[in-house]
Amino acid sequence: MAETKSPASDLIVRIHQQIDINAPLAPTYLMVTNPTVGFERQIESAGRQAGNSLEITVRGSLAHRLSGLAQYTLSRTDNNTGGANWYPADQYNPSGEWGRADFDQRHRLTLLESFNAGKSFTIGVGLQVTSGKPYTLTTGKDTYHTGLTNARPDGVARNTLQGPGYVGLDIRVSRDFFLTKDKKDKSRLLTFALDIFNVPNHVNYVSYVGNLSSPFFGHAVSASAPRRLQLTSRFKF
Repeated sequence: MAETKSPASDLIVRIHQQIDINAPLAPTYLMVTNPTVGFERQIESAGRQAGNSLEITVRGSLAHRLSGLAQYTLSRTDNNTGGANWYPADQYNPSGEWGRADFDQRHRLTLLESFNAGKSFTIGVGLQVTSGKPYTLTTGKDTYHTGLTNARPDGVARNTLQGPGYVGLDIRVSRDFFLTKDKKDKSRLLTFALDIFNVPNHVNYVSYVGNLSSPFFGHAVSASAPRRLQLTSRFKF
């Protein structure tokens, strides 16, 4: 067995953000700089992102039949933008958007195991368990008169709400057929495999609604894929 540990790291990068530089001006948010145009979109690499992570990996084999890898990651990533297609609530104060990144997950556990069952049978198991991603609480009102309904209640930062975790279990069963008389010759090989994704058919909800004005507030509007089966074949020559 082998164990590796990656020390906590601090990564700070610049990422893209966009703002409407013709948004109505404070404090009334009624008058724009250039009334002859609507949105005046400006994309710039002024966004900031900082992340820290600690990763522990254990890998090894047992009796030449069982081999695998276990990996646990503890991390935190913060930024002040959701990317080039995202607008801040206050177009003139994007620095107030600092909070958890949309993809931030505090805990991630991955298990990958392969078992050689004999007679060219192989069983593979993949398990992934993660904590939930954040989403943002909004009022659903156009407070800044920009045509956007992404304003937040006073004092509420971006991505303060927490979605549920994710659980995924996949299994692969494969059988190799050697097409040569010499067992040591593996130049021609036919493999059939059955893949089962999301074996327990666990519902992993995504895309939670943080709009206080929506009747779906706090509920998910979509989910990851349900259980799926896949048959594959491969010929190596």
